[in-house]
Amino acid sequence: MNTSFTIRKLGIAAAAALTLVGSMAATTGAADARGWHGRGGHGGGAGIAAGIIGGLALGAIAAGAANAAPAYGYGPVYDAGPDCWTENRLVVDQFGRRAYRPIQVCE
Repeated sequence: MNTSFTIRKLGIAAAAALTLVGSMAATTGAADARGWHGRGGHGGGAGIAAGIIGGLALGAIAAGAANAAPAYGYGPVYDAGPDCWTENRLVVDQFGRRAYRPIQVCE
């Protein structure tokens, strides 16, 4: 297990969570029942929605920046390996019995 990769992902998740909590704390006010007449809230939901959307956007930007591939170097090289296939070959066991068995043959 690559611990540096795991720690980096944990750091990104913690930064996203702190951003979300911070934005919610900044947009919510003190609890006050004045002006409440049973018809619903008076504009407090817009600030909370803006905080949540902003936190998600910043978290997505941070995660995208952490997972971005470098803009230099070469891409991955895929090697197909040796050319191998299976052939049925005549095999004689230790008791002298003959049988055809699948054998992997490589070049």
